[in-house]
This record gives sequence, C-alpha cells and structure tokens, in this order.
Amino acid sequence: QAQSMPRRSLGALPLLLLACLAPPTLGALSSTTGIDPANLANYQHAEFTCFDGSQKLPISVINDDYCDCQDGSDEPGTSACSNGVFYCQNKGHESKTVYSSHVNDGICDCCDGSDEYSGVVKCEDRCMEEGKEKRNDLMKFIESQEKGLAKRGQYTAAADAMRLEAQNRKAELDTLLAEKDALISDTNSKMADLEKLVDEEKEARRQLDEANAAAKAEAEQRENEARNLQAADDGSGGLEAQAAAPGEGGRGEGGVDGEVPTFAEEEGGAGEAAAPAAPPTPEPEKSVNEQELIRLRNENNENEAARKGLDSEREDQISIIEADYSPDGAFLALKDKCYSAHIQQYTYEVCMFKSAAQKEGTSSSNLGTWGEWGSGDDKYSVMRYTDGGGCWQGPARTMKVSLLCGEDDYLVSVAEPSKCVYEAEFMTPLACSAEMAQAAKEQLASMTGHH
Repeated sequence: QAQSMPRRSLGALPLLLLACLAPPTLGALSSTTGIDPANLANYQHAEFTCFDGSQKLPISVINDDYCDCQDGSDEPGTSACSNGVFYCQNKGHESKTVYSSHVNDGICDCCDGSDEYSGVVKCEDRCMEEGKEKRNDLMKFIESQEKGLAKRGQYTAAADAMRLEAQNRKAELDTLLAEKDALISDTNSKMADLEKLVDEEKEARRQLDEANAAAKAEAEQRENEARNLQAADDGSGGLEAQAAAPGEGGRGEGGVDGEVPTFAEEEGGAGEAAAPAAPPTPEPEKSVNEQELIRLRNENNENEAARKGLDSEREDQISIIEADYSPDGAFLALKDKCYSAHIQQYTYEVCMFKSAAQKEGTSSSNLGTWGEWGSGDDKYSVMRYTDGGGCWQGPARTMKVSLLCGEDDYLVSVAEPSKCVYEAEFMTPLACSAEMAQAAKEQLASMTGHH
C-alpha cells in the first residue's frame, strides 16, 4: 500500500468533501494526464511496468483512479496514490511536478491550473504573467551567449596567430641555440687547448725561476767565499772576524767603548728612519696564450648567458604552443593580460595564466600564481591561482576565478569567503557556450510551447 502524504490544510476540507460528492468523470481523463514528457515512452506500450519494477500492468489501468503500483507511477494524473507525481506543463512558465495527492484538492498548485481539472475550483492560467520575468531572463541570457560566441571567433583567430608566431619564433630559437651550442663547444675546445699550453708555459717559467734562483744563490756563495779568502790574505780575518772584532773599526759585544748599542743604532744609527720595505714583486706579464685564454673565457661567459636567455624564451614559446588554453585554444588570446578592480580600500589584479595580487598603496600581496583549470565537465569555467603569499597564522593565499559569459573582458568582483581564500568573477566572451545557449533556447521553447 502506498504511503499516505499529510494534507496541507484543513481549510481545503469542504472542497474535498464536495469533490467526493461530485467526482470527476474519469472515463474522460486522458491516460497521459500528469505524465512528465521525459517518461512518456514508458506509457506507450500495451503493458506498463511500475517504475520500481514491482509488477507489470495492462496499459488500461493508467490513471484509472486506483493505485496499483507501490511507487504510484500508474496514477500520475489522479490522487489515488499519495506518493505519485503529477507533471504541470505550465506553458509560459517553468514546468514543475507536484505530488499526485494534490490533484483535485481544491488548491491551484500548477500555474496553468491543470492539477484541478475536476472543475470543483476554477484555476486561472497565470503562467504567462508569472513566467514573464523568467522568459525575459532567458532571452537576455541567450542574447548574451550568442553575442559572446560571435566574439569568440576573434579570440580564436588571435590565439591562432599567437600560436603560429610562437612556432616560427621557436624554430628561429632552435637555430640560434644550435649555433650558440656549436660556438660554445668550439670555444671550450680552444680553451682546453690553451689551458694546456698555459699550464706548460707556467711550468717552464717555474723551472726557469728555480734555476735562476739556484744560480744566483750559488754565485753569491762563491762571491762570499772569495771575499773571505781575500780577507784572510790581508790579515783581517775575513768578513765574520771583522764583524766580531772589538776596538777600532769594529764593535765587540758592548759596541763602541763597550756601550750597549741603542735600538736606533742597531737599526742604522740614532735618528735614522727604518729602511723602506722592498717594493712588491711585479706580477709577470701574461703571455699571449694567457691573454687569449682570458678573452675566450669572457666570450664564453657571454655566450652562456645569451644561451640561457634564448633557452628561457624557447620555453615560453613552447608554453604558448603546448599549454592547455581550452579545447580550441581561444584563451591563449588572454595570456599575460591583466585586469583590475577597486573594491573597498584594495585594488585586485588578475593577470591571466600568470598571477593574482591584492594591492593597497605601495604594498602588494601575492594571491597566487597560475595553477590549473577547474575540474569536471565545466573545468574551463574556473581558473585557480595557488601558492600565494603566506597568511599570518594561516594558509598560503589562493584565488579561484569563476568565468562568466559577457561581451567584454573585465574583473567583476572579488571576495574573501574564508581567511586567505579569495574568489573572483571574471566576465569574458570566452565563457559563452553554444551548448548553454541551446539549452536555454530549449527551456524557453518548452515554456512557450514553440518547439
């Protein structure tokens, strides 16, 4: 037995009693009354299967004012089953469903009055008037979608041109990088040969310096030995004896007259300044090979820096060519373009596929860098910016940008529904959809009955 639904008002009781005293002639009731068009095919066979699969019934029992199916699916047009569902077409307004228990209860539930067909009460058709605002909204929505779609072609053409330019530039960069790589490789090879020659020159110089130093030391030793021999022949006892002899022309342990020499005397006599320090040994002049090696190293550093710049530009071109800018690539036309909106004391800026920021005066907070599209069937209706600046005792800032269909590109609104989590709305023709426009047209057609 189907479960009974609680009645909504005792005020309807007199009408219900009247309906019982004068029941409608169900023989004239259409077997399709109250059926949702989406389910109509289930009622067009010789045999009907309850929606819950509990039993099969002859089609003649549909809307016979007796509840056969536990789910009430055999009585969409009568109140026999309290849990059945009655479909209101509501031409001029949105269709809807009500419980079948509300059929012929004296209350006009459907704006077209179709649920009160018994005649106990007369329901005026209010659908055209009540649905006017909804129909106007749908027409505006369809117009907005179609205008946006008309502009989408311009974005697609611009994106195609950007992609072609990026492909051409990438080809140029590939050639330039190959040339740089060859130049760097050749320079490295020359540098390796020169480094070997310079090392050999330095080693030869070192050996020559050592030999010269040894020869100089040997010559000085011979000179000292010769002086000592000459002094011995003269009776002076040699250089060492002269330095140690007291008396005339020499100093003993006590210096002149046995006095202890002063610091100034030891350093060269009273009042005399200390001898100046020897000048630094001049750096040897660099050889031709060393000079060439330095030049090549500088040149190679410049080439490496230039190559790094070319490679970075190449990655940018690859991003333009290969990154996801929607199935037709039209969103590429917005890449790196920035849009701002002033809200309260802040200026919010969203740079497409790049970054989002909140600015106040000269300060700026990073609300995130481009992360990814949304998810699901509507993934291209949401842009996510992540890993922004850290919040005080909170998470890193993020921004979710919902895309709305419109004729122009502009930042509509920005809010912070929770700490450091920002949500923005951005209007653009690229959010317009042929599928959404068609769905709105079909809904409008169902409301007006123009299919």
